Amino acid sequence: MERIAVIEKVLFNEIVNRPQIDGKENMKITHDEIAHAYTVSMLCRLLAKKRKLNEELCAIIGYLHDIGRIKFNVITKDHATKGSLEARKMLINLGIFTTDEIEIIANAIDKHDEKGNIDNEYDELIKDADALDRAFNKTNSPKRHEREKRMNHVLQELGIN
Repeated sequence: MERIAVIEKVLFNEIVNRPQIDGKENMKITHDEIAHAYTVSMLCRLLAKKRKLNEELCAIIGYLHDIGRIKFNVITKDHATKGSLEARKMLINLGIFTTDEIEIIANAIDKHDEKGNIDNEYDELIKDADALDRAFNKTNSPKRHEREKRMNHVLQELGIN
């Protein structure tokens, strides 16, 4: 679990130390990004326990799933692909993850915004955790119905009606 602490530190540094992009002030959403990353990571750990997946990898996927938004200041679907590439580079440079672990993490990040598709267990876990947090916190989102569908499925899985 020490690797989670390394990722927390790297992510926090990315958020706090990112430069302005096109003259835009990026710090105004810092609190929301930190809260979202932390909440999604904790939800990933909870779902990993329930689904008997690797908790550490799931927590790391949760922390890094929006690294594309954070690093490149993009909120489009493109953030998942950019984030996957950035996470892969970051994890390789840290030198504390196996090739298989990097693939699991990067692939989950790449697919996390494709909530309508069904993918592997790690991909589905991050989609579910992200949808849970966003459904509770972004009720006026255009993706609200898609997220609520996932949220209801997960709540049923957890025995919460």
